[in-house]
Amino acid sequence: MTVGVVVARTIGGALIAVGVGGMIAKARLRAKYPPPGHVIDVGGYRLHLDCQGACPPTVILEAGLGVEASLSWRHVQRAASEFARVCVYDRAGNGWSDASPRSRTAEVMVDELRSLLTGANISGPFILVAHSYGGLVSRLYAATHPEEVAGMVLVDSAHEDQMNRFPQEAVASVDLEKMTKMMSLLSYVFSTGVPALLHSRIPLQTDLPEPLARTARALLASSRKGVATMVAEQNGLRESQDQVRAVRDLGETPLVVLSHGKPTPLPKGRTITPDVERRYEETWQALQAELAALSTRGELIVAKESGHVIQLDEPGLVVEAIRRLTEKVST
Repeated sequence: MTVGVVVARTIGGALIAVGVGGMIAKARLRAKYPPPGHVIDVGGYRLHLDCQGACPPTVILEAGLGVEASLSWRHVQRAASEFARVCVYDRAGNGWSDASPRSRTAEVMVDELRSLLTGANISGPFILVAHSYGGLVSRLYAATHPEEVAGMVLVDSAHEDQMNRFPQEAVASVDLEKMTKMMSLLSYVFSTGVPALLHSRIPLQTDLPEPLARTARALLASSRKGVATMVAEQNGLRESQDQVRAVRDLGETPLVVLSHGKPTPLPKGRTITPDVERRYEETWQALQAELAALSTRGELIVAKESGHVIQLDEPGLVVEAIRRLTEKVST
């Protein structure tokens, strides 16, 4: 037997051993971190829904992009459940939810959310509370089913026109095509099970506190669907923006828009000057004001001590906004 054959067999055996170890590690993580709520069939695949509290009305928390994003609502959910029924869910392919065979656009997500609520026997009126990308989904839900929505809180929400209006230097600094390719490669890596062996070192998009960060890393490491879904949601972003752009008006729906007070750092680069950062921030705040103007009963509040994830930086502001809307619905 040649040295080359021995080396090849050794490497092959090592790869098999790592792969088997990764599969075992993934299974252990899934067992250690079970879903806190229920998984409900929405047409051949299941979505995870976790509701706390019993008082009407029902509050639906909609997360931004990222497999771990729904975990960012934990503090808000716990506090608001003292005066309302508060439900957080994972969009298909995220968290504890199954992957979906359907495209990842806001229109599909609205349909999936409605199927989830119907399957869980949860009826409106709802108060929709949405962060970042989730703002597109919640706004489209409100436009599609206005009779079911009693109020809305947008938390540093995405705007359908933001990429067209941000300074082009800032847009160019984020190479979405390169990012998508990298995420697709990561999806393959996660399918091998190797990340499950090193899950404690996995970086997260959201700076979650412990032990939520441990749960988020376990969810990422135990399946490839989370990374694949991030790619799919990103690829469907322009279509989602077009869907929301067609239904801008929220009529008289009570609306609170919370915008960050601490500027969002832009990627470091030669073209990112202080002037670009200033214009980027001014544009973001202008877009948030436009969101508040979508309703004749809209209000804009700047969260002075918060970055983009206000529900973690200043959860009390989000809870208070929810409380105010629940009181309006109840009177």
